[in-house]
Amino acid sequence: MFLCSWAGIHCDNMNISVVSLDISNYNLSGIFPPEIHKLARVQYLNISNNGFSGNLSWEFAQLKELILLDAYNNNFNGSLPLGVTQFPS
Repeated sequence: MFLCSWAGIHCDNMNISVVSLDISNYNLSGIFPPEIHKLARVQYLNISNNGFSGNLSWEFAQLKELILLDAYNNNFNGSLPLGVTQFPS
């Protein structure tokens, strides 16, 4: 998978699925894309220290393997999605 060679993206051993996404400190802004739920195998998601706004997508419940969500220093409003309570411990 071509994405596996991009900075901040780590894939499984077979380069098929993204397992870690770190886009912290990239000065990104706007609504955080709800399509993130398509990364079904992601375990670590770091979107901290950007300018994302709005609500986090409710599709987080579909990220069944997510262990760590780091989203501090953004401009989110509202509650955390219910799906974050279902992360593995």
